Amino acid sequence: MSQAGSQEAKITLPTVFSLGNGVCGFLSAAYTAVGRLHHACLTVLLALLLDGADGMLARRMRRVTRLGAEVDSLSDMVSFVIAPSLMYYVSYRSAGAHYALCTPLVLGGLFRLARFNLTPPLPYFQGLPTPPVGALLALLSVSGVTLPHAVVALLPAALAALMVSNIRYPSLKGSRRGRVVWSIGSVSFLSSILLFKVSRAELPSMLARCGVSACMLYIMLGPLVERWSREPTAKFP
Repeated sequence: MSQAGSQEAKITLPTVFSLGNGVCGFLSAAYTAVGRLHHACLTVLLALLLDGADGMLARRMRRVTRLGAEVDSLSDMVSFVIAPSLMYYVSYRSAGAHYALCTPLVLGGLFRLARFNLTPPLPYFQGLPTPPVGALLALLSVSGVTLPHAVVALLPAALAALMVSNIRYPSLKGSRRGRVVWSIGSVSFLSSILLFKVSRAELPSMLARCGVSACMLYIMLGPLVERWSREPTAKFP
C-alpha cells in the first residue's frame, strides 16, 4: 500500500465519531427490540449529533479521508435507515405498517448513500439525506401522533422516492449556519435528556411533535426549492 493509501486508511478522530454514530444505530435497534422506544429515539438523536460532529471535525482538522467517508455512510445506514425503520414498523404495526412496506426505505437508503459516495462535492444534497429521514421516523414513533392507515402505508415509499430523486436539498455542511443548527440541536438533546432523567417520564410528546414538524419542513423544502429554482437539476448517470 502506498503512503497516500495508508494515510487514507488511518482511523482519525472524526472517524471515531462516525463509528460512535453506527454504535448508536445498533443500540437504537436493541432498545426497539425490547420495547423501549423512547430510549431508541434518544439514541437516534445522539447519532444525529455525532454525524454532524464528525463532518465538522474532519473539515476543521483537514482530515477528510476515504475511510472516514465510507464509515460515515455505513453508520448512517444503520442509524438513520435500519434502526428508525424498525422503530416505525414496531410503533405503527397496528395502524398498517408492515415490514414489506418498510423495505423501500432500506433500498432507498442504500442507493442514496452509495450514490453520495460516488458524486463529486456539491453545494447541495442531491436527493433527501438520510439523517432527517431517520429523525422523522424516530420522533414520529414516540410522538403519539395518530396517522391514517393510508399515510402509514405510503410514507416509507414516499421518503424512499425522495432519497433516490435528483431533488436538491439545502446543505449546511461547512457553514456557520450549520454550526448554529448543530449547537441548537445539542442543547435541545441535552435538555430532553435532563427532562427524561429528572421527571422519570417518557420523552415529552410535545418535543417529539416539534421535532417531527421541523423534519417535515425540511423534507418539503426540497421540492419547493426545486419547483421555484430556474437552474436545471444535476442528473446522475
